[in-house]
Amino acid sequence: MKIGIITFHLSTNYGAYLQAYALQHLLEKLGYDVDMIDYQPEVRRNENRILKHPAKKNLKTSYIRYLLGLGYSYYVNIINLDQYYKRKKYFIHSRLQNLHLSPKKYYTYDELKRDSPKYDLYLVGSDQIWSPDHNEHGFDPAYFFDFTKDGSYCASYASSMGKPSLECKYHQEIRKLLKNLTFISVREDNATEFIHEMSGKEVVSVLDPTLLLDSDEWTKIARKPSHDIGKYVLVYEIGVGPDKRDLAKKIAKKYNLSIKHIVIGSKNVIFPRISVVSPEEFIWYFKNAEFVITDSFHGTVFSILNKKPFYNITDLHKQNRARNLLNKLRIEHRLYSRIEDIDNINTDINYDLAFSLLEKERLKSLKYLEHVIINNPLNNKLTI
Repeated sequence: MKIGIITFHLSTNYGAYLQAYALQHLLEKLGYDVDMIDYQPEVRRNENRILKHPAKKNLKTSYIRYLLGLGYSYYVNIINLDQYYKRKKYFIHSRLQNLHLSPKKYYTYDELKRDSPKYDLYLVGSDQIWSPDHNEHGFDPAYFFDFTKDGSYCASYASSMGKPSLECKYHQEIRKLLKNLTFISVREDNATEFIHEMSGKEVVSVLDPTLLLDSDEWTKIARKPSHDIGKYVLVYEIGVGPDKRDLAKKIAKKYNLSIKHIVIGSKNVIFPRISVVSPEEFIWYFKNAEFVITDSFHGTVFSILNKKPFYNITDLHKQNRARNLLNKLRIEHRLYSRIEDIDNINTDINYDLAFSLLEKERLKSLKYLEHVIINNPLNNKLTI
């Protein structure tokens, strides 16, 4: 069977990129011929530019404040220039090594629709590919397979709308586009009922693709950095702030560790030095950390996969994904919105229970993929 996956494979965000790799790798391990559809729309390419375009002016902001913000954005871009360049170089190399891309690149939705690739199964992957917040025009019909020919077989795996809302102005368009999918699975439990109402179809929640591979499988592509850093507490930050670093200092002092930073950061943050690593080194750092502090869902995932003591420190309104996972594994006590609420730093995580629950979720997720593949209406003319 020839499978084509579409997702945010072009991202220089570690989690987004590694979830794309994980889904492709898993399907290839199961014996299928898999392409990552090399769709590179402008909004995705803009994320990878060395010098970021500043945000458009908010009309509620005074002109002077806008100019000051514009100047600061350019200043931060220039200060971070070497870090942007290194990260882009690392990700380009990793994609070439680890992803099997479609023979043709598609730079616009119109290109994709004019000369759409041919597959037995079209699978839209994980991440917030259905979120109005992650696409330039609120949504991109490419991630609902509106470019495929009539009769094409399409399904989703762990796709996300971010925060499902009836107030989304693209509600009716998304409702119509969901009809292109025969089977639908989502990443968050609280999205199942919402998308069921939108599509009129059964919707199941499944694991993020990164959780379908175990630690040993990830270790196969991990790479040790060239320098020796000894024992360390790892701080992996999406939104950079002093609170996580303060906590890291306390943990480092208590357990006699050094501190290693990996940073995605925002456009308004000056990266700490030595904070950008390759995706392969990213995996190695989680594998070998003594303790992890993060505000990232995928930072939490790789902490769990490697059975590391960790704390997820995330603003309350951004906790949905992490809380959903930690509740399933009954280790929700590692999630906090403020470090002040951590009374006693400890390594107390029942990973025996967590992994028994994780294995059940894996089996459920794999069963969904098997169901999608077995029930392909094109089975009598598959290209295996």
